[in-house]
Amino acid sequence: MQTKLKAYKLECIQLEDALLASTTRLKEAQRIARVGSWTLNLLNGELIWSDEIFHLFEIDPTQFSANYEGFLNTIHPLDRDAVNQAYTESLANHTPYDITHRLLMRDGRIKWVHERGMSDYDASGKPLQSQGTVQDITEFKNTEILVRESENKYRLIARQELNHRLEQSKFIAMLTHELKTPLAAIKLAASTLSGNKTTDADFSLGHIAFAVRDMDAIIDRCMQADKIDQGGWHINTSRFLLAPCVNDIAQNLDAFTRLETDIPASMSITSDDMMFRLIVSNLLENALKYSPPDSKVYIYAAPQLSEAGQSGVVIRVSNEIGKAGLPDEARVFERYYRSSAAQRHRGTGLGLWLVKSISAQLGGQAGYVPLHDKVVFQVWLPQQ
Repeated sequence: MQTKLKAYKLECIQLEDALLASTTRLKEAQRIARVGSWTLNLLNGELIWSDEIFHLFEIDPTQFSANYEGFLNTIHPLDRDAVNQAYTESLANHTPYDITHRLLMRDGRIKWVHERGMSDYDASGKPLQSQGTVQDITEFKNTEILVRESENKYRLIARQELNHRLEQSKFIAMLTHELKTPLAAIKLAASTLSGNKTTDADFSLGHIAFAVRDMDAIIDRCMQADKIDQGGWHINTSRFLLAPCVNDIAQNLDAFTRLETDIPASMSITSDDMMFRLIVSNLLENALKYSPPDSKVYIYAAPQLSEAGQSGVVIRVSNEIGKAGLPDEARVFERYYRSSAAQRHRGTGLGLWLVKSISAQLGGQAGYVPLHDKVVFQVWLPQQ
């Protein structure tokens, strides 16, 4: 009898040692894999965590409320509802519990964990117990986020490069189209001069000068557009009177006699004089080009507060609708935009884009107001 008792005690000691060794190996395996295990008794609400979960969650076991509510409090506030819903639905539907969520550490760090679990039920389908694992996947998740951000970055770069190439293609097409006409005029006038001595030289030279001026205007607009693209336009503010400035601009335009101005003689603005001139000259050139040849073009200016109460000046240019018709309201300020009916007129499609871009650089805004019998462009500029 004594022999059997000693053998039994020895067997118990060996089993305890084996269980201890197994438990130690399990803890070590969980530590290496960063995986913890848990059991939730749904009858009394008791939650049991392995040591590794306390380690992963950076929680002192003596300070933890070992229940489901205590577990929810360890989760990132923005993920709690999703975790609770996933677990509740797994119980209701008798399906595995599987979710990835964040933990918010006390020092503000974020950890990511992946949880999996299964539940046991009685014969009536009542849940009795849930058990599962929690794995720290922070390094994997952070790498995934970096890869995604890198992919987004390179997609953006690729898209920008594609847009750049498309802009270049549009620019070359516009430049080729617009330079052909004045170059053909120069070629024809030069050929006439060299081949016909009786030809009116002044007439041919006038055509050459007109064609050269057109090319010069095209190059100027391209240079202005490039300056905006490169961010090389520095604002130099000064105070100047609007009426003399607009009159000076008008004198350098074809058909300036068609212009009617309504600007108070004493009205002034503090802004960039050169940029202001570019805005007004582009608006007036556009109106004179696309309105009926014998019609009037009106330019009006007046003080006006912005919606935020900032003092500024509104400049409005209006004209009758010509053969080109009304432009597309959604595309009128688009770079290189010209309606199909406007193609018979020379132009770069940059004028109104420059108006909008320069207005924005000055802190203002440009708009288009289509009326049933008029085309109206309006620019508001702040007093700098």
